[in-house]
Amino acid sequence: MPHLFLYLNTVRHLRLRQVLARARAVLPMGRPDTRPPPRLRPRPPGWQSMALKRTSMVGPAMFRVLNREREAQSAKDWDRRDWEALWVYNLHYFDDLNAADSTKRIDWHKRLITRWLNENPPGRGRGWDPYPTSLRLVNWIKWLWQGNQPVEGMIESLAVQARWLQRRIEYHLLGNHLLANAKALVFAGLAFDGVEAEAWHETGWRLLDQQLAEQILPDGGHFELSPMYHAIILEDLLDLLNARPGLPRENAVSRLSAHASRALGWLDALVDERGGFPLLNDATDGVAPTLAMLREYAERLGVHPDMSGLATAAFVNGWTGRSCSGYWVIDGGPLRMWFDTAPIGPDYQPGHAHGDMLSVQLTLAGQPVLTDTGVSTYELGAQRAYERSTAAHNTVRIDALDQAEFWASFRVARRGHPVGFRLMADGLECGHDGFAVQRRGLHHRRVLRLHAGGFTVTDVLTGPGQHSFEVVWHIAPGTSIERLAPGRFGLEGKMRVEIEGGECVWGESCYCREFGVVRIRPCLTVSGMFSGKTQVKFKCTYCY
Repeated sequence: MPHLFLYLNTVRHLRLRQVLARARAVLPMGRPDTRPPPRLRPRPPGWQSMALKRTSMVGPAMFRVLNREREAQSAKDWDRRDWEALWVYNLHYFDDLNAADSTKRIDWHKRLITRWLNENPPGRGRGWDPYPTSLRLVNWIKWLWQGNQPVEGMIESLAVQARWLQRRIEYHLLGNHLLANAKALVFAGLAFDGVEAEAWHETGWRLLDQQLAEQILPDGGHFELSPMYHAIILEDLLDLLNARPGLPRENAVSRLSAHASRALGWLDALVDERGGFPLLNDATDGVAPTLAMLREYAERLGVHPDMSGLATAAFVNGWTGRSCSGYWVIDGGPLRMWFDTAPIGPDYQPGHAHGDMLSVQLTLAGQPVLTDTGVSTYELGAQRAYERSTAAHNTVRIDALDQAEFWASFRVARRGHPVGFRLMADGLECGHDGFAVQRRGLHHRRVLRLHAGGFTVTDVLTGPGQHSFEVVWHIAPGTSIERLAPGRFGLEGKMRVEIEGGECVWGESCYCREFGVVRIRPCLTVSGMFSGKTQVKFKCTYCY
């Protein structure tokens, strides 16, 4: 019965289109269309150099993907079920064709394309799933637009893949997957000539136009609220602008450019002092292009950051703040903070959501101090469950509950939302109802007050009856910590932390800055019991 309620509380948030598409997916879809391809077009005039991918081929059949190196030299390796699904997906993306120094590996690339053609018959295996098909289509077309000559069978396969994708658009998922499908169909329509290619182009552009209007928020953020996926989608926007001579109308190009400018401004405002992404929701390094790469790419295309849609605030004591779709970036001297007052993501697609509402991250002079956990895996299991959980973020749990019912690798049943956000002269406050939707009457409200040289976080916890609570503060790996007195700590000899309202224990937690890499970092866990109402305080002061 509990499993039934999980399913029901998950499905009720879906759109009807998703449910119908999921039902349709179990029906036979017919055989791949292997007719001869349309005539190939030359690359769009004025095509610029792109944002380069990370090198993943380290040998003719050796791949380093997601920080795990494997040899894939037989046909069965394209669909290994004992390897992580995301690793296998990456094998089918062909990112290395457009990676750094790719011209030095062109012979490897030609042999790899030939292998894929011979060992992945149309419609069979994971490589023909819509998402890897979408990314491979774009990478192969970009490779041709760099001036490379197609290997035998490549052009025919591109057409078969485009036809296959057009009938398998991921309406059951929507979100970033739908944008990837749409981009691939636009690229296929630009790569070929004729009526069929025009149909691919029209389908892709119609989807893009509709989805960008929904998925790119008014301030430029992507609605799944993952900085990593935001950067991937920004790269998609820039790739489409790179091919702008093939886009349908001038006003379409203007809309695309406006989306890209706002998305670039959003990311520019969110990053840390070194240009790194905060690890909010599913986010990690080494997957998306860096902000520096995106800035350079945008500059070549004449796209400039637009921050005009971002809310701003000036606080007392010299602090300033800027909201990126509810992620507040707050600066005061050498300190920079991120205060998460954003929802976990769109209700109908929270697959990349974490239990991080009201979490706080902190840097001192560009060095991380309070850190989020990040992502090391998408595989179902204890590690994935932990990385999504509320305990993995700098926020509060009551009665060991998460802020939402996270299950499987990407599912969410009952979930909370931010409530009662308020700007104050000396800070911000916000609550959420994530505990209340699971256990009536439980609430968490966090008040962030900014003072000269530091800040105070006050957590107000309420609920009828007696309850346990836990507040975890995850500290950057390698940070020196000195215990000064009960509830008093020194960090790096430059910061003082004072904790009140619960028993404080010094321990360790996981830190995952990249896929496949799990490091250990120190953490402070504050816990206790309350009946009716309690407050827990965390005061942090920079020692000048």
